[in-house]
Amino acid sequence: MHWDRKTENHSNLDIDNERSDLNYDLCEKEGDTLSRMNQRLSEVHVFKRNDLKVCADWVVTLPENLKGISEKEQREFFEKTYEFLANRYGGEKNVLSANVHMDETTPHMH
Repeated sequence: MHWDRKTENHSNLDIDNERSDLNYDLCEKEGDTLSRMNQRLSEVHVFKRNDLKVCADWVVTLPENLKGISEKEQREFFEKTYEFLANRYGGEKNVLSANVHMDETTPHMH
């Protein structure tokens, strides 16, 4: 999945590879995101139908009015967002990733 940043060549030209080391994951779990999703789906009752959505994908961008805050404060924003979404969707067991990208124009979390 593109937010895992497993390659150095990206179709998104806004990615600055020299800043990719600033990225971090608030949801540090074993395995890659797809493996974690398949594992979680095996643990819950899911109907196997083409018209059924089993996953929600959020991209949360740092608001324009917060762009001047420190990196520590930015991290706090993303941590609070992570907590909110985890609570909203049934707890951390249902969160597959929380990758924060600092290597693009605007910090954001997948």
